[in-house]
Amino acid sequence: MIEQLFSDCLLAQGDTQGVVSVRHTPSRKLLWRAPGHDKTITVLAWSPDGRYLASGSKDQTIKVWDASRGQLLQTYTEHADEVWVIAWSPDGKNIVSSAIHESPRIWTLPLAQRSSACF
Repeated sequence: MIEQLFSDCLLAQGDTQGVVSVRHTPSRKLLWRAPGHDKTITVLAWSPDGRYLASGSKDQTIKVWDASRGQLLQTYTEHADEVWVIAWSPDGKNIVSSAIHESPRIWTLPLAQRSSACF
């Protein structure tokens, strides 16, 4: 299992079955759990405001989630190999990703930015 913490209040988890979940860390309460990938999740990255979560997988895809509801918002399928790196731009409008043996790619996200985190 892979984990990524956001601001001591949200914990994203990804497993070998391709399932993504988010927990409220102080209470350990499961906020949502969703199957999203066909293979092991290799990387998770929170948007700077904590409202979105990006996941990458051995299935060669990147998925962007609404972190408060677990709703899948966007899927990118252009990588030809396992995704191992995802990073958000400071303004949360773009992500950069990289797969094994590939140059990094930059994605512009059609997402509305919201101000508060740790819903």
